[in-house]
Amino acid sequence: MGMCRTCRSVWLPTRLARPGLLQRLHAAPFVADTESGEENRRRGVRFVLDWLQAQPGDTWQQRLLASGAGQDGRTDWRTMPIRRRKATTGFDCRFDTAVLGTGLLTRICADVMRPEPAWLLTPATPKRLAAEMARTRDPAGFAELTALCQANPVGESTTRVALHRVAVIMAVKGGGVADITVGDCLQLLDVAADVCT
Repeated sequence: MGMCRTCRSVWLPTRLARPGLLQRLHAAPFVADTESGEENRRRGVRFVLDWLQAQPGDTWQQRLLASGAGQDGRTDWRTMPIRRRKATTGFDCRFDTAVLGTGLLTRICADVMRPEPAWLLTPATPKRLAAEMARTRDPAGFAELTALCQANPVGESTTRVALHRVAVIMAVKGGGVADITVGDCLQLLDVAADVCT
């Protein structure tokens, strides 16, 4: 319970081939609520998939690491896939930044990739990590946490930060809310002390 879980280098979803991965990402619970939202989400998923597939590696995690994205929170990672797309297709990519975050977020919530915790605590990461983890990976776990926060005198900003950090641990280590250990939390606090100062 108290020990920090080790980060695995290989797990099942990160080894999926493109057809199986698309089948997983285009099914519930990842589907968006609206038709336009789903269209943008699918476009983002394909865009990120094309970019990462061009990177070296046997798994999606290895390709993410090889891409260089997620290593520097001060650098906008979206410039990397956009630069590649412009070079390989000649398309006008000025609107693509709007869908890239959704495409990457879907892959993180589906446990296809596990970014570095320091990167997930920076502003350059995809928005709505906690909300999407609650919607797609562990609705019951997040509902219980939210209920506990509401039952205690905890401020809304503190609750938001706590839920985001729970989502970060899930994104980095895999699993759901109940899988998080005290050691995982302490490890993230150490990372946050370095990143958020």
